[in-house]
Amino acid sequence: MALWPIPTLLRENAYRTKIMGRSRYKFTNANLPHFITCTVLHWIPVFTRPETVTILLDSLRFLTQDGMQLYAYVILENYLHFIAQSEQLARDIARFKSYTAKNRVCSQESCRTGVC
Repeated sequence: MALWPIPTLLRENAYRTKIMGRSRYKFTNANLPHFITCTVLHWIPVFTRPETVTILLDSLRFLTQDGMQLYAYVILENYLHFIAQSEQLARDIARFKSYTAKNRVCSQESCRTGVC
């Protein structure tokens, strides 16, 4: 048994992810919690406004009601970390990112036009 098996597993998972095409999220054991980091493109500090953070929290609340277990989270100005577990974690992460991106754009448009 190797002393450090985790880097080998990470390299294998990274290789699999590259050849899998558009499926970015590959979780090998759904029975365990996973540490997840989501970043903002170009590290723009979008989570400094309460409206934007509310979008994130609403999405996390919805996913926990839909079966995802959320153990901890931290939201910083341009990224967030959370520890979560779900039978379909890849699907839940995709839904989380899709919902927050769409609502962030909607929130930004409503600030400019007053209608969304």
